[in-house]
Amino acid sequence: MTLKWKVLPIISLVSLAACTVISERSDRQAWSEFQKEMHRSRSPSSVEGVALQGDAFEMPFREMLLSCGSYDSPSSCYQELIARRFDESFRKFQEHHSGLGPEAYRKTKVEFLFEHSYERTLSEVNHFHQSILSGMDLSARDHARDLLKSCEHDHEKVTVIERFDLFSGGVTEVPKEVYACLAHHWEEDMSQLLSETTERLGLKLETAGVGHWILKNQISPVYESELTAIFLKRSQTERKDFLAYQSEIFHDFDFQQTNEELLKRWTPLMRSRFPHSSVEQWILEYKERTK
Repeated sequence: MTLKWKVLPIISLVSLAACTVISERSDRQAWSEFQKEMHRSRSPSSVEGVALQGDAFEMPFREMLLSCGSYDSPSSCYQELIARRFDESFRKFQEHHSGLGPEAYRKTKVEFLFEHSYERTLSEVNHFHQSILSGMDLSARDHARDLLKSCEHDHEKVTVIERFDLFSGGVTEVPKEVYACLAHHWEEDMSQLLSETTERLGLKLETAGVGHWILKNQISPVYESELTAIFLKRSQTERKDFLAYQSEIFHDFDFQQTNEELLKRWTPLMRSRFPHSSVEQWILEYKERTK
């Protein structure tokens, strides 16, 4: 009896391991399944568009989209790529359908480019990635907050700012050392999150460029959004504190000094108390408002 009790957990673990291997799949397999579901609910654009459903016009739309992810204008890259691929496919298609003339070509191409436009493909790809990376958005917010806490605690280890594009707008001030730390660990932390998520879900990312795409378009925006909200909330709190105590703060403010002299004196003092605010602007506004 005791022997059986000891063996059962071992058998269970072996079964679990086998199930884990069996359930593991690649993003290519998941995309194929996703596409099949999408096509079941999608009807042809028109009778003329029957060519759109032929094997000759089956293209790796997601892969083409991902391949354009590193370009300055991904939409232009994708549109040019898909238009060129359509022309190549149409020429091959005409070899077996001689009745398709210039008018059929024009109409079919318009329908095809609309059906597989950058915006529609982008929406579909993003929806697909969100569906296969379940729970990643919530984890990204936790990761972003933890990264900030770590940088605020250990920021003295990183002082050189490597990039200045972490926040697209809204955030005006972040302590230099903290920002430098965030910039230094941003990519590493996001990559760790992606690895944790794919491992948890038993998913292999095999498509070229998919990892970079997910980091850039789906994880980084969540990091930015979460930290922007934190910094803006802090700046709003600091603003209220400043307005409530500005007379005490500037008790020996010398209105005869030049703007440069005032900024040189007051900026370090103000920044130590209000690290997430545009204190230089406050100093000059106070001078204009109260002189």
